[in-house]
Amino acid sequence: MSFKDAVSLVPTSVSVVSCMDVSNIYACTISSLVSVDISEESPTIMFVLSKNSQIGAKIQSLRDFTINVLSEDLQEAAIKYSTTKEPEVLSSQTWEIQNNRFAALIGSRTIFCCSFNRTYSDQTADIYIATVINYHFNAKIKPLIYDSRKFGGLI
Repeated sequence: MSFKDAVSLVPTSVSVVSCMDVSNIYACTISSLVSVDISEESPTIMFVLSKNSQIGAKIQSLRDFTINVLSEDLQEAAIKYSTTKEPEVLSSQTWEIQNNRFAALIGSRTIFCCSFNRTYSDQTADIYIATVINYHFNAKIKPLIYDSRKFGGLI
């Protein structure tokens, strides 16, 4: 059993990080979301992206982005954004645009509207730190969980 096999046994929530320009959405699946500061004065999160990722470059240039913590019903979105790396045309059936800056995936359990702070690049992947500008959630919606290299929900 490898270290990768051992880490795959740690259940985690599934999120899609997204940002937008005039007419395109850039998005990818992450499972590394961590709160760094939970104070209401300066809520801060951290997550990991592959080195040289297209969305990472977009986040650094655009500064504003969204983290969408997925609901159990959004498994197809999790699969799509774990493989699709090209931008997609903005669609009101999939995305809700908030404040003309944040692309929220419709049906998500939690939405974090964020502002990029910094990247730590001295690892094999890049660690992103961001301030949460606004957030909303629906605790009644069940989360999508990734465990043992499979998507599922809570029982």
